[in-house]
Amino acid sequence: MALALLLTIPFDSIVISSTVGHGQQPLEVGLDRLSSSAHGAARDLRVEIGTSWEALGPFPTGTREQTLILSPLSAFTDDLASIPYNTSTRFPSSLADGGSVGWTMFESEEDGWVETSYPAVRWAELRATEGWSVLQHTVLLRTSLRVPPSSTSRAVPVPVRVSITGSAHSFAVVPTTSSTHLPPPIEWHTANIYSYTPTLPLAHTLLLAPKQTYTLLVQAVYEIRVTGDPAPRPPACRFRVEVGEEHGWTRDEVKVVGGLEVLPEVVEGWVAGEVVGLAVRRGMGWEIGEEAWEEKVDIWVERVEGGIEGILRVELPRIVRLRPSQMRQLVLRISQTLPLPLSDRAVTIPLTLHLTHPHPPIHQNLTLHFHTHSDTPFLFTYSSGSTLHTAFAIPPVSASPPSPRSPVLLALHGAGVSLSYPAARELVNRQQHSWAVVPDGGTSWGYDWHGPTQRAAFDAVSALGRLQGSVPQGREPGRETFVVGHSNGGQGAWHMVAHFPDLVLGALPASAYSKIQSYVPYHMSRSFRTADPALTGILHTALAAHDIDLHVGNVAGVPILAVHGGEDENVPVWHSRELVGLANAWSGSTDAYKLHEVPHAPHYFPTVLRSARAQSFIDSVILSRTLSAQVPESYTLTVASPDESGSKGGMRVLEVQVPGRIARVRFEGAGDAAADEGAALRLRTSNVRRIELNGRAKEAAGALVFYRNGTTEWSFAADDLPPPRPLGPLLRILSSPGPLLIVAPPLERYTSAARRVAHDAFLFGRIDADIVSDDEVLGRLLLAAERGEEALEGLQERAVVLLGGAAENVVVDWVQKSGGGPPVHFHESGAFSVHDSLFDLPGTGLIYLHPSPLSPLSSLGLTIAGTDFAGFERALRLFPVRTGVPLPEWAVVRPETDWMGAGGLGGAGWWDAEWGWSGGMGWVG
Repeated sequence: MALALLLTIPFDSIVISSTVGHGQQPLEVGLDRLSSSAHGAARDLRVEIGTSWEALGPFPTGTREQTLILSPLSAFTDDLASIPYNTSTRFPSSLADGGSVGWTMFESEEDGWVETSYPAVRWAELRATEGWSVLQHTVLLRTSLRVPPSSTSRAVPVPVRVSITGSAHSFAVVPTTSSTHLPPPIEWHTANIYSYTPTLPLAHTLLLAPKQTYTLLVQAVYEIRVTGDPAPRPPACRFRVEVGEEHGWTRDEVKVVGGLEVLPEVVEGWVAGEVVGLAVRRGMGWEIGEEAWEEKVDIWVERVEGGIEGILRVELPRIVRLRPSQMRQLVLRISQTLPLPLSDRAVTIPLTLHLTHPHPPIHQNLTLHFHTHSDTPFLFTYSSGSTLHTAFAIPPVSASPPSPRSPVLLALHGAGVSLSYPAARELVNRQQHSWAVVPDGGTSWGYDWHGPTQRAAFDAVSALGRLQGSVPQGREPGRETFVVGHSNGGQGAWHMVAHFPDLVLGALPASAYSKIQSYVPYHMSRSFRTADPALTGILHTALAAHDIDLHVGNVAGVPILAVHGGEDENVPVWHSRELVGLANAWSGSTDAYKLHEVPHAPHYFPTVLRSARAQSFIDSVILSRTLSAQVPESYTLTVASPDESGSKGGMRVLEVQVPGRIARVRFEGAGDAAADEGAALRLRTSNVRRIELNGRAKEAAGALVFYRNGTTEWSFAADDLPPPRPLGPLLRILSSPGPLLIVAPPLERYTSAARRVAHDAFLFGRIDADIVSDDEVLGRLLLAAERGEEALEGLQERAVVLLGGAAENVVVDWVQKSGGGPPVHFHESGAFSVHDSLFDLPGTGLIYLHPSPLSPLSSLGLTIAGTDFAGFERALRLFPVRTGVPLPEWAVVRPETDWMGAGGLGGAGWWDAEWGWSGGMGWVG
């Protein structure tokens, strides 16, 4: 690869160096000297990245398939970085004329952006038969990256920040010569595909050797959901590379990270929220190597002191651990006793962060801005799980709301929409009597208002009712919720009312899609062409919990008006037509549900949620309906995941017989389950193991729980019956009520993986994570066992991620020797078994859910392991960070998976209801 032009990018700026030819040294300009190293010597290192990119592609790809498929090129080589550059070499691709593609050269722009485009591909003709899914494609790109020589006598690794933003799924930095500082298998890092900002604080930190040239590999991907319909232009991948030494982060110290604060506004002198967020990050340090890592001592943020005397206080409710290079968001609690003076437009709150000895305290100011107009939307903060959130609260027009309190209008934004956008404040009209809440979703994409972001949306309504002073007395919101949303938010509105019909008074979903598989179909997936159809069926059950069309019958009795533009260019109007039609079919009425199809309207138009028709419907439901009045005499309740579904009419499925299959209950009775004493209720069930009846009409003091185990007979559930086990799919590990606990052996290859898992959880969902050594966790488990405790105190509700198998991770070994859990066994040779199938080939990896060793009855654990480190890295790529990836509760990956996708899996499926082998929902090849 020719370093034709070098792009020199320090941590906080981009500098272009002059053009050089072969054998010439780059002439660097505008370079600042870095801070002194731990040895006191000044450093002037600059990471250099080539601007000429060698590219192979385009290759077709399925929706969200990049998690499974590394590259179609993996069918021909296991070393993507070393494929010879030869313009006459061709590789198969069904997108191009003749069925093959070759090398292309692309140049990066001055600001670091790279764009790949293939206008010679006949995209329009492909789309005419295959639909817009055929536009999705991947391109493998590579260029050179060089770390100059160190000015110190010791060639210790250099911590380098790498950020790739835009149309890229992942990247890797591969040494061109052997290095003692990096393990041979390639470590892949997720790219910032949603372009979350600020980009550099969200970058990865890599340990790179000085005086070393590397190959930077980028897996670019054109994904319809992220990039949109390119018509009439051909689809193009566009991403930006920012690479630089950790300027100012080289020592082992802790600093506050700017741009990631979570701050509320001040309304009528009162802080609108109980929490504020402050991100801190620990430097990597200069002398980190495989041995040196073990000697690094954790740094703790022990307490935070600050506030304004006599008015408010800010404190840290729990101590926070920081591992090298780790960034965490501190959740700081605010307690306020008096209103702040209203003379200024902002208030500065001085804080002191106290760290473990000998690290000095950090002094930081928080600035909260005053909201000067009490009748306009204001920003408030709250926490949900381990994530801090913001939301807009829109006060009602009337100062004297009716009694009882009026329901809250919950408004969900579309994908890629941030609360900083003016459209977020203007999503809905200001209501006459109801408060409106527009939550942030964690990030602008979140998890499609599923899982943790669905819970966070409901939590926003609860948090509004707890605001002190910001909500005037007498204008408090009610407890009931009417949900609206546009685009992805419209899908979220359908999802909420279909999964929690007892919590939603009514809904107005606009421009919504029915499920991701129908929005951007999966038919271009390589997995469909290589996998056993039986396996394909099992994999796609992992998506069933979020399929609205499967659950739409649950909305029976709940008033809904769907809105859709008749010429929607993004989400075809067919989706709303189909959902409304299905809802009517389930209700047995041809006109129980209506679609307001606006002629000639596009995907978004200013009145999509604000028209007279929409507002009239909202008013009619809010003013005239109550939850108890909308339960029909008979209905069918469909549940794929009891953990992510609520009740209807007081009836709730608590447990399924066969995990992975949907459960259904046909209810015939008085409308509200157990509403009348002595009333005869008829239930017809399918795949239901445990069910709860809790009638609301009489506000029953307790619920009736019925249970059956392998028989046709139902009985009252015994008081000592263990709770239902938590279910997958793999993505459920992110629904942890507290920070993820990542347990890793103290070796760089595993601590690197731990940093990547923590990074991805925060990047995609702002989920906090705590990285802990396996020795520490084992010590606490042994102590708890001596005391006869069933769960570790303070960690009961936290999901756990275990890295490594029994030979590497002592906690995994302890769990295996203790018994219980799924039928997985690790052998001394490095091989592992799933049920009665042995996997012992090199490069084989395993990822699976199981009971958390910290709290086996109530929390999930996730283990990632392999027969070797290549297999471990292959399984690590499956760690769930995005929706729409069809992975159930366990999967075995092999080298063939890199190019075949699901066809290369060694096995996958669900465990049974008691964490055992599931003959019907488990597949082994």
